[in-house]
Amino acid sequence: MYFRYLNEIPLDVINYENICAENFLSWGEYSTAEIKPYLPDDVEIVQDLYPHSNITHVTKKSEKILVLLPRDIYLKEISSLLSILCNDSAEVTYLIRPHPSTRRMIAKICSSYRSLELDTDGSLHATLVKYHYKYCIGFNTTALFEAGLYKQKLIQFISDNNEFIIEDIAKFSNTREYLRIRTLDLTRPFYKHYYFGRNMH
Repeated sequence: MYFRYLNEIPLDVINYENICAENFLSWGEYSTAEIKPYLPDDVEIVQDLYPHSNITHVTKKSEKILVLLPRDIYLKEISSLLSILCNDSAEVTYLIRPHPSTRRMIAKICSSYRSLELDTDGSLHATLVKYHYKYCIGFNTTALFEAGLYKQKLIQFISDNNEFIIEDIAKFSNTREYLRIRTLDLTRPFYKHYYFGRNMH
């Protein structure tokens, strides 16, 4: 595991704990491009397919919008996103899938709003194979990439603290932008080969 420090790098981590491997396993061009600038010169990148590449695609449709939330270090950004969604006056149900670290807090929030429903499935896979949702909204979570594997339509929330940007999908950062995007037919492709490797079905 490699970590990009936002502040000063702790010297004890560099000198005593950070032992580099000879090979770095990566899937897709995206992962390779993201990590390459931070790897030591003597580390070789081995690019392969994403391990869970045999995906069963669903055909049963749902008008619900699946919302994929990140870890608890993004509580401020999660709050901003949910505030935008709760300002939507349309009769729509948002199926909220929290990260395990925020589940209890998100469950309380969902119980306060009629438009928010807590996802109770035990795994992300179970949620993604159940329906082809109207679309999936997320940020700072690899679950958004995984939803792309299942051919779900994706929208990324742009906060003030994004870890990554998926270039080829629709985005919003405020209520006005969201209300405009949600009326569009989201047909932008998600390039699975780029993110997960070649020979994806």
